[in-house]
Amino acid sequence: MQNRLSNTKEDFKVSKLATWIGTVVTLIYLLFLGRYIYQNWSVVSDLAPNEIGDFLAGAFGPIALLWLVCGYFQQGAELQQNTRALQMQSDSLDQQVEELRASVAHQADMVDAARKQLSFDMEQSRESTARSEAMSLPQLSVVDFNPYRYETGVLFRCWIKNTGAAIDVTEVTCTAVLSKSYSGRLKTGDRFEVEVKRSDGVVPQLMKDVGLFVNFRDNLGRVGVSEFKFENVPELLAFRVVA
Repeated sequence: MQNRLSNTKEDFKVSKLATWIGTVVTLIYLLFLGRYIYQNWSVVSDLAPNEIGDFLAGAFGPIALLWLVCGYFQQGAELQQNTRALQMQSDSLDQQVEELRASVAHQADMVDAARKQLSFDMEQSRESTARSEAMSLPQLSVVDFNPYRYETGVLFRCWIKNTGAAIDVTEVTCTAVLSKSYSGRLKTGDRFEVEVKRSDGVVPQLMKDVGLFVNFRDNLGRVGVSEFKFENVPELLAFRVVA
């Protein structure tokens, strides 16, 4: 860019120099021409009109030729200036294109970084939600299981203990008959008693496995159910816990 500015200044100097040379030479030539006319006025004044025209044409022909040459140099310098100006505009446009391309690339990097950050935040949010949901789940298990022999009519008695998050037990159902059940708030570490009897007229040896279902609502308002299975063991004449 500095080199082109220097060339532009040089072209301006050439154009200005040509103008000054043309002006100085013209003035000197006019002085000599005026002196010549003054010294030969008697001859010039006696010229016929057509001879005066020829005289003026011959007198000012060198000046016209001089300014033609000066104009050639001036136009050449101006063309060089215009060419360099156009080249500078082209370079400026190229620079703007490069800057725009760099800006687009930078914006693309920013968008990619924002997308990665959003993906990371969403993953963190999902993990946090999953942890929160997991912490809100109960951990129900059967403790103190007491099976009874068939002839008592009571199949078994046990306790359901919660070692997880506190819940609201909404209902306890069973595929047999519940003689003791529970509903209400069940905090961490609390337990409730369940007693299961056989239905009247049912032969214990022919009974299928018993399913116990604890329906609950957790602290997040979600409804769930925990299932426990008790297996009939005719050889023992009693039930045992399966899951």
